[in-house]
Amino acid sequence: MIRSSLEAVCDGIVSGDKLKEYQEQCLKESISLQRLVNDMLELSRLQNNDFPIDKVELDLLMTLDDALRTIRILAENKKICLHYRRPKSEWYVQGDYGRLCQMFTAALDNAIKYSPSGSHVWVKTWETSEVYGISIKDEGCGIPEEEQQHIFKKFFRSGKTKENGSGLGLAIMKSIADRHCIGLEIQSVYGQGTDIVFTVPLKNL
Repeated sequence: MIRSSLEAVCDGIVSGDKLKEYQEQCLKESISLQRLVNDMLELSRLQNNDFPIDKVELDLLMTLDDALRTIRILAENKKICLHYRRPKSEWYVQGDYGRLCQMFTAALDNAIKYSPSGSHVWVKTWETSEVYGISIKDEGCGIPEEEQQHIFKKFFRSGKTKENGSGLGLAIMKSIADRHCIGLEIQSVYGQGTDIVFTVPLKNL
């Protein structure tokens, strides 16, 4: 697409308002290509066990707070109501703040992206003697059952959605979770919504 558009511009085939349209299309496609390359490099690094991540002691709930703060404006713009009641406790874990924030932000972004305007997203937390748990549940389009076994594969994009993306977001999210020994499960019902569930085993902290 980029090459054919640029060739048309260079050959003088398009002009006037059509020229501006071609230029805007080239810019849009180049941004998408840059995002794809960056995501591929990110995933490659995360899947390489020799690539270090900077783990320090941090409050996992504070990391979730920061991700929610980042994403809240997107929810407001789409008139989606975010529900979250923060527990008073602190969940200290060993982790890479940047990566964990990236993981939660990606999950929240997906929940908002695939949900209709005016719907709700619930963020719930729980604690047992064995795990810390975080759930991000939406009222979006959901994922068809036959596609759910492929959701963490590279370049997977549901055929039932019109949303654009590199198809690497869930794979990156899964890689970050794996590097932190965090369980990641996606429960989805097509047409009703999706629930992304993170479980952090206390024995691995």
